[in-house]
Amino acid sequence: MIGLIRNLAKLLDAREKRMAIVVMTMMIAAALMDVVGVASVLPFIGVLSDPSLIEQNVWMSTMYIGLGFVEPRNFMVFLGMVV
Repeated sequence: MIGLIRNLAKLLDAREKRMAIVVMTMMIAAALMDVVGVASVLPFIGVLSDPSLIEQNVWMSTMYIGLGFVEPRNFMVFLGMVV
């Protein structure tokens, strides 16, 4: 693998190397965004199935109170839009 990267580096000029780094960085960022998106679905489904999780979970209750929600249903709609 390292040999392949070295051979590729020999073939590319400075501009192409910079562009390759930019493309790789964007690919890694997109992969991380996919992971965050998939990981955020499970807590949302948990709140939909048991709304009392809003008060039980520290992060959810902090968001619920901090954002000024009064009804759990409105908070669930908000979570659905964010997810």
